[in-house]
Amino acid sequence: MAYLLLNAASIMQAKIVSSYLLVNGSAVDLLRAVTCLGVTLDQELTFADHIRRLTGRCFYSLRHLRSIRRILTTDTIITLVNALVVSRIDYCNAVVAGVRPSAATPTSS
Repeated sequence: MAYLLLNAASIMQAKIVSSYLLVNGSAVDLLRAVTCLGVTLDQELTFADHIRRLTGRCFYSLRHLRSIRRILTTDTIITLVNALVVSRIDYCNAVVAGVRPSAATPTSS
């Protein structure tokens, strides 16, 4: 069984260096990030992985809509963008509302 150990800098100053945690004599694997209900949480709670995956999924949908835009009406395109892009951004947006701007800026990778 694997767990994510959250490391909030203001709460916990020590960083866990090893890849496991010993609990009652049992080794518990630590993960760098976990996904729960579509939200990716990392150890520092920067949400960088979540934002990177979200933007990737949105651009994927937009690229496919771009390839068929000539055969669709404007109303249909608006409906599809709302269903495929805006709904993804709106889902769990309260989680990332207070994220530092540096984490919200997509990196070129």
